[in-house]
Amino acid sequence: MAVDYKRPDYINQTDLWTKCRDVLEGGTEEIKAKGTIYLPQLPGQNDSEYSAYKKRAQFVNFSNRTLQASIGQLFRKNVLYNDFDYPEWSEDIDLAGTTLDYYNRMIATEVFTTNRIGVLVDYSERAKRPYLTAYKAETIINWRLDNIGGKLQPSLIVLEGNIQVPDPKDKFKTVTKTIWKELYLDGSGTYTVQDWEQIKDEHGKNAIVPVNEPSQPVINGQKFGYIPFYFITSDGLSVDLLRPVLMDLININLGHYINSADYENACHFTGANTIVTRGWGSNPFPVGGCADFPIDGGAEVLQAGENSMLMQAMKQKEEQMTVIGSAVLANRGRYIQSAETARLNTAGEYATLADISIALSQAMTEILRLFALWGGKNADKITVKFNSDFEIEPLNSQDLVSWMGAVQSGFMSWETFYYNMNQREAYPAGWTIEEEREAIAKDEKEKIIKLDNQVANDYNNNINKSQGDGENGETN
Repeated sequence: MAVDYKRPDYINQTDLWTKCRDVLEGGTEEIKAKGTIYLPQLPGQNDSEYSAYKKRAQFVNFSNRTLQASIGQLFRKNVLYNDFDYPEWSEDIDLAGTTLDYYNRMIATEVFTTNRIGVLVDYSERAKRPYLTAYKAETIINWRLDNIGGKLQPSLIVLEGNIQVPDPKDKFKTVTKTIWKELYLDGSGTYTVQDWEQIKDEHGKNAIVPVNEPSQPVINGQKFGYIPFYFITSDGLSVDLLRPVLMDLININLGHYINSADYENACHFTGANTIVTRGWGSNPFPVGGCADFPIDGGAEVLQAGENSMLMQAMKQKEEQMTVIGSAVLANRGRYIQSAETARLNTAGEYATLADISIALSQAMTEILRLFALWGGKNADKITVKFNSDFEIEPLNSQDLVSWMGAVQSGFMSWETFYYNMNQREAYPAGWTIEEEREAIAKDEKEKIIKLDNQVANDYNNNINKSQGDGENGETN
């Protein structure tokens, strides 16, 4: 067995991942370019007829709209980081210029797309700091779990990727090279890294060879007894291969595309009226003029009767997609108290935004704790919290007047007023009550300074006017 070995369950899942990416990351042209993969060729159709059939079809990407709406809701409020205030890291979390906030958005998108992404916490000796590397589901080709310290943990993970390197035969071109990163626990249980690459051997055949000697990363002077790689899914930190979150929606969306092709095809062939004559002969028929038919002759208009089955099928699928999209947004996050509650509520059902919010919060908390620890920081109190409030009641003037009156009359505290305003998102994201007090005090100070300046200006203007009147011989 070589390092490029792929697990059978990984291979079985790749078709689902490909379908999800094609739909969620593509559009009409990309889906149509897949041809018969998503739009079967009708019996008896030749290539030219199929091309016209496909061209008439309409693919409306309901799935991508649901994805974008879900991500928008999840990041409607900023991710909250407790005790992780390191701008030098947050502005470049992966040593490639990616901010931590954008990194979180990318991870969430992958969870919605394939329901799996891996994050490796690593350390750069050159930069003298830790960094994160994300691996999409398709790149994690092999893994093995073992009982380590009484806990089932990965003892082997193999990551596969492609890089572009200069073509040795032409300096203006590049060629694709496949590489592998093997993460494993050696015989002593120590975390070890080995890089591999594919080359051409002396006979011109592909060969997989090690790039360098195995290395054993060290954190604060100690070697790892585990692999610092985190599998993130809608269930949180889990190595399991789960069904993609939007799989049902995507399947119905593709069915809607097929119905659209059949409907447009039927409209094309049956939409035009056909004139049928009896006893006229082969000469052109004068539409709009007078025609002299022989006895028992005549003309009729042949028109296909309305067949609404295809349109009904499309509408039914649109309704189903609406239901599934709503299910993803169900179970409002602020009402879910724990990951266990979320798991019980959605067992056998769709993963909801609330579930994913909890899962991402749990995963990124663990990841950033190790990240900070490797950077020499205190990591015990670090927590990450994704937005879990997906429903907001807009602030109205009646409530505002009522609250202000209650504060002024002593029936509501300032803290309660701030809480209610903050719940309606009247303040900037992450805005604290202390910041609001400071902003109010600053405004009051500026008002006093502005008033003092105005009084001084008015006084000076009056003095100048009095002096001017005196010079003109006027008395007050």
